[in-house]
Amino acid sequence: MVATANSHKGIEISQLLGCQKRILTLKDLGLSICWTEDGLTFQENAIKKVLCVADALAKKQPPWRQILVLGDDSGLEVDALGGEPGVYSARFAEIKGVCKGRPTDADNNALLLKLLNGVPWEKRTARFVCVIALLALEFNDTQGARQALKLFTGTCHGKICFEPRGVNGFGYDPLFQPEGYELTFGEMPAEEKNRISHRARAIEQVKQYLHSNPEFHQFMY
Repeated sequence: MVATANSHKGIEISQLLGCQKRILTLKDLGLSICWTEDGLTFQENAIKKVLCVADALAKKQPPWRQILVLGDDSGLEVDALGGEPGVYSARFAEIKGVCKGRPTDADNNALLLKLLNGVPWEKRTARFVCVIALLALEFNDTQGARQALKLFTGTCHGKICFEPRGVNGFGYDPLFQPEGYELTFGEMPAEEKNRISHRARAIEQVKQYLHSNPEFHQFMY
């Protein structure tokens, strides 16, 4: 299952993994979990998500004995800004005091361009990072849940453009031009972006790990 209430995200991850079985979300299991992404790293936030789900499942006493829980956290790191916005990518304008409440993508993009004003092209290097936590849970009647945790990191390097280009994707996609490409993520068709994105690269590692371990094949086929 995926540590999200977004059914579309569950379908997308299932397709990227090549699963023949349906991947469940929090909504599918009737779980309502609110977590604060207050970790200092992507790893901390991804781990927090899967552990919160593990606690909720233990209380729910699911009818199955084994389950895999996948949680991810991702963001943009810009070298000229010392790695910002990083884990605060979705709330960048709020963290910087530019706006109150949850900022829009346009708010965050405008702030990023303002902070990079005057920075030449060769120094506008950046990367999208995605960390996926994969938690294997095995329930039994006497010891509760046994846990095994693995982390996978996907990175896509590129540069920040001088102005937004394209209307596809979300977040900082219209500003990010991946290395070796002329188009931004905002200009690319979803199929092309999903072949090279940070999330696709992290999920590919998960896929290889699951395929190489026979004990997990039951979750795939």
